[in-house]
Amino acid sequence: MKSEITSAELFAPISFDEAVLRRIDLNLLVVFAMVFRHGSVQEAAGRLYLGSSGVSMAIKRLRAITSDALFIRGRRGLEPTSFARGLYERVSPALAMICEAMSPKAFDPAEATGTLRLALSEDLEIVLTSRLQRLLARVAPGLRLTVRHGDYKRAAALLDDEIADIVVSARPSEVDLRHTCEDLLQETFVVLSDADLFDPSRPMSLQEYVSAGHVLVSATGSLRGRIDEALADLGLSRSVRVVTESFAALPFLLRSSGLIANVPRTAGAALASAFGLTMHELPFDGPSFAVAMTWRVRDERNAALEWMRQLVRQQLGPAEKGQPH
Repeated sequence: MKSEITSAELFAPISFDEAVLRRIDLNLLVVFAMVFRHGSVQEAAGRLYLGSSGVSMAIKRLRAITSDALFIRGRRGLEPTSFARGLYERVSPALAMICEAMSPKAFDPAEATGTLRLALSEDLEIVLTSRLQRLLARVAPGLRLTVRHGDYKRAAALLDDEIADIVVSARPSEVDLRHTCEDLLQETFVVLSDADLFDPSRPMSLQEYVSAGHVLVSATGSLRGRIDEALADLGLSRSVRVVTESFAALPFLLRSSGLIANVPRTAGAALASAFGLTMHELPFDGPSFAVAMTWRVRDERNAALEWMRQLVRQQLGPAEKGQPH
């Protein structure tokens, strides 16, 4: 079993003396930097929206901690000691880094580089991968996209094992507290067939549907699916002639074969358009399922992944559904 990686193992160790830091209020260093920069307690107080007495008290406290006068009065105002000059040289970059860390820059996709890692169920990979690749090529040319196979059962493991940063699939039955899951759409099923198999001027009938041979896409090789449960409620059944675990084989199985297949609507529209197939509405009330996007809670404020999640929302929210017969 894979051992859990702690946050400390993900980053290079940086040594610091916590005993020293516990003695120092960060605000004292901010006040010190402002007095050093302006050479005046009054001007520093104005910049910090503090009273002059508050600034003087902060400098007094820092003098006690450092055992140095820090500033002495000169002809042009307060002049830093040699120790204060060395302290400012080291402290000011650290304060700037803290400011940047607490207020990260806005994500600019045009300048960004790196790899975005997604895991998609196969039906969604058919639709999303090409759409996202075209978008990245246009607005974020420095970003690469890697797509792994994912499903609702493996969503947590894909995220925890750092295989993917975003998983889009049927909604997982359980979501751990370390993950966030957002529903994107309620997916329904349609029927795909060869363009010449049925009369395109009218909807497919229930009799035509149950009389046809069916192709079933099943990752486990099962001969029954949710469609069969819906048919059983009507006292009906269908004839499954071929079971395949991949949507990639469907277009080749359906063309000129007399077979039909039930597929999620989003993938069905893409396959029908790409391979000249016809998409039909189910002739009965079929099942539906929620398509969801899952990610790690710790990545909520990761600017690049936040931007990518928004792209996924945009592509699956107003996605073109096609016009079934």
